[in-house]
Amino acid sequence: MRGNGTYGSAQVQPYRYTTTLAEQAKARGVEIIIGSATSIAYTEDGKAVKSVNYRLKDSQDIHELPADYVIAAAGPWTPTILPKVPVTGARNNSIHLSVPTNELSADLVFFNNVAPDTWFPRVKLYPRPDDTIHISAGTDHKVPLPPSTDLIEIDRDLCDRIRRVAEFLSGELQGRKLLVEQACYRPVVTIPGRDRSQGPLLGHTAVSGLILATGHDNWGIQNSPATGVIVSELVFDGVATSADISSLDPGDVV
Repeated sequence: MRGNGTYGSAQVQPYRYTTTLAEQAKARGVEIIIGSATSIAYTEDGKAVKSVNYRLKDSQDIHELPADYVIAAAGPWTPTILPKVPVTGARNNSIHLSVPTNELSADLVFFNNVAPDTWFPRVKLYPRPDDTIHISAGTDHKVPLPPSTDLIEIDRDLCDRIRRVAEFLSGELQGRKLLVEQACYRPVVTIPGRDRSQGPLLGHTAVSGLILATGHDNWGIQNSPATGVIVSELVFDGVATSADISSLDPGDVV
């Protein structure tokens, strides 16, 4: 955080945020299994969840985990276990540069270049309080969603252009050490006519015990705390009490 009160600013660093949540959960008795869900098993009549089948990382063995509730929150990979879910992946490439925090403004900068067929991509610049700046480019659909996150392809040429743009926009970014080149896939809802600002698909499904929480697009980290609260209410209270999520109804996704 920087500044004071309403005139300050704050930013969540995704890696620190998610790992801190995981550590806090484990400290409270949660067991975290690193692997990939392969399928959901249902009761004979298909009206309720029964278990989740999964494969541990670096293993081909399938394990079964009995479940009263299954929360499908796998982002763009959700359709791999629920093929009817209208969500797809949209890739974004980004870089991190090493820049002392006190040498940059805390302001975010979104630069939208509308000139077609130029080397100059759209970029978003996020100064961070850990002596780095995160710079990302616009969405591309050159490479389809891979089976897992460790197989995501990085567009090295685009990352190089991102850096060139950053150095063009600000002298403070010229010659800075490159720390990271990376890419990720955002989960985008693909329901025809549905505006992306409407939000994710969140709520109970037609199958008892199956809850969907995916399709957050650009706002996954920002909206994840509220999503977590709502999902906990759906599990323990049966209904969401802290927000009206009727417009996010996932519908029939099984």
